[in-house]
Amino acid sequence: MQFIKITSASLLLASFGWCQSSNCPAGFSAPEINGGNFVQQAPAASPVLLAFLALSPTSSQNSSRATAVVIQSLDRQYVSRGLRVAALDASMVISRQISRHEDIVNTAANWNLRFPVLQDPDGSRARCFHIRTLPTILLISPEGKELGRWEGYTRTPVLARAIEQLLGGPLTAFPADSISTQKTSTSQR
Repeated sequence: MQFIKITSASLLLASFGWCQSSNCPAGFSAPEINGGNFVQQAPAASPVLLAFLALSPTSSQNSSRATAVVIQSLDRQYVSRGLRVAALDASMVISRQISRHEDIVNTAANWNLRFPVLQDPDGSRARCFHIRTLPTILLISPEGKELGRWEGYTRTPVLARAIEQLLGGPLTAFPADSISTQKTSTSQR
């Protein structure tokens, strides 16, 4: 009898999308607001930092706008090292209404976003990644696996540390807790 209860609870959680397994295809793609298509496919894919934001003016945008600033900063820092950054309008997660294309384009222009902004008019991509709150940021490996998930506003150093670990940068070689903060004296007597 105990086994049946555990199985039922697991099925219930899975049906609500609260498990971390992804039903997403191996390669991620979505239409960009300016035309074109953002595609991440193995084996020649790059890692992607994907931010699910509220870009529709009817939804609360404060934390999404702050997250967009963080994402834009990370884009400038890591584009030369192969990281791809994109934001996806997932307003449907909050409002349950389809965002108008014009609203998303205007918000992206007002926020001066220089990275790809993607559309998800029916919410299928947000559902695929089990997005429940906005903003949510995902770090996706070149193979299409979710390596990190941050819900709500997340500070730049937290995301930078995860990106450096993925790219094999200096934070991997020198973890933050191993860096000495001792003061050195330069004066001579």
